[in-house]
Amino acid sequence: DGTLIVLAHAAAAGPGGLAGLAKALTAPGRRIVAPCFHGYGGTRIETTGDRLDAHVEALRQTLGLYPVRRRIVIGHSMGGLVALLGNPAVDALILYEPITLTCLRPDDPGDSAARAWDRAIVATLAGLVAAGDAEAGVRHFVEAWNGSPWSEIPPSVRSRLIQGAAGLVEEIQA
Repeated sequence: DGTLIVLAHAAAAGPGGLAGLAKALTAPGRRIVAPCFHGYGGTRIETTGDRLDAHVEALRQTLGLYPVRRRIVIGHSMGGLVALLGNPAVDALILYEPITLTCLRPDDPGDSAARAWDRAIVATLAGLVAAGDAEAGVRHFVEAWNGSPWSEIPPSVRSRLIQGAAGLVEEIQA
């Protein structure tokens, strides 16, 4: 009967990428939960929709598990999109770099340019991963989307992203 904080993870990262945030938010009266979305860890969610719908259902089910007074969802990247699409009954949504490209209108010139930019980034990622150069693909994607040099990302994080490159491509294309 306190506060539930659900941490919604980014594509390819999984909830482990939010461990530091979970630790920082820990306090009496708070329950911190970082569920695995569909296809991460052992989580498998059956829906009539696509992979994103399954992620939304995982968030919905997680929120339903805990009877609490307050509910907060913190979503990073894809987790932000999942939180927006899930429209959960919560007290607060805190979104960091949410993927909101699906909200852009194809008939708007500015929005069309942003969508084309994203498609080019994803195509390069997918092409390099398919060609066997996952590191180059992920580096290109991360530098484009995050605006920070690959060399500034800790080696352990780079390694995890490279290992999850095929899943990242699948997630983005879904």
